[in-house]
Amino acid sequence: MTYIVQDITATSWIIDFVKRVEQLKRLSDAKDFGQSGLWYGGLLFPEAYLTAMRQAVAQNNNWSLEDVVLQFQIGMTEEQLENNPQGFILTGFTMQGAEYDKDQDRFKMTEKISTQLPPVNFKWVHVDEVKKEAQNELIEIPVYLHKFRANLLTQVKIPTYGVPDYTWYQRGTAFFAWSNE
Repeated sequence: MTYIVQDITATSWIIDFVKRVEQLKRLSDAKDFGQSGLWYGGLLFPEAYLTAMRQAVAQNNNWSLEDVVLQFQIGMTEEQLENNPQGFILTGFTMQGAEYDKDQDRFKMTEKISTQLPPVNFKWVHVDEVKKEAQNELIEIPVYLHKFRANLLTQVKIPTYGVPDYTWYQRGTAFFAWSNE
């Protein structure tokens, strides 16, 4: 069994491996299977965890898997984080092509190559809940394992805030679950 990591030095690989082992140790002691927070890019198989998240929420709510949709949330309040039965807090994300502005609670264009993100929430909701919300001005952004963009994990929808879709795509806007920054 192997796991995928960027082409890094041996020293960086050891540091990365130690962080992964520490996370696995924390997860083995956790009662919520990492729902209250984990380093998504540090999982050996993040795609499998994504599937498990979806299945767990569907089962807990007696929903069909086809009726469960992923929402990407950022900038959550403490109250939202504590009352998050359908969400999973994930850390260690970076973004290229745009950045998250905490003061304005939104994504915006930037000249920076890459920016760190605060913890994000992968929240699984029923498809009917999504239909109730305004779906205009959302764009799908890819979530890759690392900056090589070889391992697509999923895609998430974020608001465009009036920026044309083509601008997001021309900038190559993407999220990354693993970074050596």
